[in-house]
Formats: sequence, structure tokens, C-alpha cells
Amino acid sequence: MPLPPRAPKNALGEAIEVLRGKRSDVAAMDHHCRLCAEHIAAAGCDVLFANTSRDFAVTAIGRFTDLPRVLYLQEPLRELYEASPDLPWSTPDSDQNTEPAPTRGRPSALRHALRVRKLGILVREEQRNARAFDRILVNSFFSRESVLRAYGLETSVCYLGVDTNRFRDLGLKRERLAIGIGAILPPKAIERAIEAVAVLGDDRPRLLWIGNVCEDDYRRRLERLATRHGVDLELKIDVPDNELIEGLNRASVMLYTPRLEPFGYAPLEAAACGLPVVGVREGGVRETVNHERTGYLADVSPQSLAAALAKILSDPDLGRRLGTNGRRWVTEKWTTDHLTTRLEKHLVDAVHQDRPEP
Repeated sequence: MPLPPRAPKNALGEAIEVLRGKRSDVAAMDHHCRLCAEHIAAAGCDVLFANTSRDFAVTAIGRFTDLPRVLYLQEPLRELYEASPDLPWSTPDSDQNTEPAPTRGRPSALRHALRVRKLGILVREEQRNARAFDRILVNSFFSRESVLRAYGLETSVCYLGVDTNRFRDLGLKRERLAIGIGAILPPKAIERAIEAVAVLGDDRPRLLWIGNVCEDDYRRRLERLATRHGVDLELKIDVPDNELIEGLNRASVMLYTPRLEPFGYAPLEAAACGLPVVGVREGGVRETVNHERTGYLADVSPQSLAAALAKILSDPDLGRRLGTNGRRWVTEKWTTDHLTTRLEKHLVDAVHQDRPEP
């Protein structure tokens, strides 16, 4: 069905342009995937191994090749299945006059319909593209459940790995410092960490958070929250690896509090550096923090997180034991060599299963 004619540059017009843009994005990605598939076919490859892109959790590349197709999916596109801050499909209540008078009525309903239509296009394409793969690998059992809820597809868990030659215990003196790692974005729920540190009162540690990207409005909210609670917060963005590893070696504990994190890579980096972790008991973090062996899993409340922090900060010997256990655990299960072995097995199995018996 053709789109409505171009509208003036008001809110409704902008919504229509967004919908046009999304359709154009899908068409452009499909075209790109076709070209890639042609190059792959010409190269005589045995298997297609695909990952996610910046704008699509699952691209169309699997639909354009006859090779065995394996996808490593970190997580489905969150805005399509996660109810935060609200469900995108929720219809506005027409009885609630929450919009200014000029925007009420039919234009408002049409804008909402266009928004739902845009997300519907994404749902259709994500599910269609995911079904084109012979095998989908995910990073955790939590992600396996997420994919099952979002796409209705079975997947296999193939855990990630850490470079334990780079991430290691440097033997530095540990400071009264809690460190967190992750993008300075709302899904990382850094406010949880600030509020947990605040509960410790006058004996609270400094809090250092290192992220690779940052949303400025969110950063300012965090800084205001830290000031209000008297927490000494330092936010660093896109630091070199050696500075990150040094931070993991100077801190006494990692505090990791993201919302429904699909895997939880940072706790493994911390453990590889001999640093105990206090993690929130949700999402994939439950799989990358070994409770009472490499750290503690705590409920989401500031009091629960603070209690786990206090255990480690008040007992340096305990912190050292947890850190030693963490390093051992990572080297036993979570190295890049372990990842390579797991991944290669899935790729080889995919090739063999696609070939008929001689």
C-alpha cells in the first residue's frame, strides 16, 4: 500500500518521514546483503557465519545464500520485546487529554499508527531474517529465553571468552574503590550503583565508571544523583585498554548493575584481573558471576547491593580469595581459547549436517 503523500514538516510529517526512512533502511540493508552473498558465493566458502549489525539485530544475509547458515545473536532488538520504559504497542488513552489541544484527535492517532507500523516492519524483518538461519547461537541461557520469546526460535548457548593474557592480575595495591564498566546509557542502570554506594554512608568507596559510549543527558542525571547522595563518582569515556585494565587492578570490587543484561562480559574481565564482583541478580549476570565463589549476586535494592559490597570492602582477605577464585574460574572456562573451541564445533557441525551422507 503506498504511503500517504508527503506532509509538512510538523510532528505528523516527521512521523511519516521516519516510516519512509525505515522502509528505505530495510531495502538498503537487503541490497547490501545480496551483494555480500554474491561475494561469499564467488569465494567458495563452506559456511556463513553472521553477527548483528548496528541497526538490525538480524540482517537479511541468511536469505541470500545456499550455504549452511549460522548466526551469533547477542540479543533480539530490545525495543521490539522489552517493556521499558513502556510497551511501544500500547495505544494512547483517548480519554486522557495529556497532549496539547492542537495535537489531539486524528493526527495523534495517525502518528501512533505510523510509529507502530514502523516497529511492525522491524518485527517482520527480524523474524523473517532469523528464520533463514540453520543455527542460531546466543551468549547465555537468559538470551536463549529472550530469543524464544521474541522470535519463537530455538537456539544454542555458545559462551563468549576473555583474553586472559591482557586481562590479568598485575599485583597492584588495591584501593577503596568500586569500579563499573559499561556504556553510560540508561540500560546499564548506573543509578543503581550510585544508590548502593550511598547506602554505605561515611564509609562509602569512590565509584569509578568506565564506558565506551555516553549519552550526555543520562551522564548529567547520574552526576546530579551522585552529588545529591554524596557519592564520589568519576565517569570516564573511551579510555585505552591499559587504563581500563589498570582500573580493574586498583579497585577492590566491581559493582555491576545493568537492567536485563543479556550476558555480562565485564564481570569476567574483572574476574580475570583478580577482582571480586557484586552483580545484580538478573539477566545473564547470573551466569557470569559465580555466587560466593567469584563475588556475590544481590537483589536489585540498594540495601542488598550495599550489603554485598560491605562484605568485600570490610574483609580484604575475603576480597583476595574471591579474586583468586575468579581468575581461576575464568582460565578454566571463559578464555578466548574456550570460545574458539565452542564456536568451531558449532560451525563444523553446521557444515556436516547440511551435507548429505555419501
